[in-house]
Amino acid sequence: MKINNMASQRVIKDGGGMLTVRARYLRISAQKLNLIAKVIRGEHLESAITKVAFLPNKGAKLIGKLLKSGRAAALEKGLKVSSLSVDKLLVGQGPSRGSYHQIRKKMSHLVLVLKEV
Repeated sequence: MKINNMASQRVIKDGGGMLTVRARYLRISAQKLNLIAKVIRGEHLESAITKVAFLPNKGAKLIGKLLKSGRAAALEKGLKVSSLSVDKLLVGQGPSRGSYHQIRKKMSHLVLVLKEV
């Protein structure tokens, strides 16, 4: 299974040692992503990356990419990666694509908030 680059990604630095990373228009349903998001909420960043690496789901690979992107953004902004934890991981429903009937190609958005502990 080949996973393409994320459709749209944005990094925002909030005040007080917080960092927000977004991935939008991911071609997977929000329900499937939420199963994986429950596993890593509240974890330290490095342990969350390790946990997601061993999950076989497509959603785990997408969330892993988002976590690695957040780690790279934190290094670029000068934050300590060893002291970062996943404060919030929000999964939102994106637009639904498809034809007139039957097939609904669901999309979703992810918002990752990293916080210094």
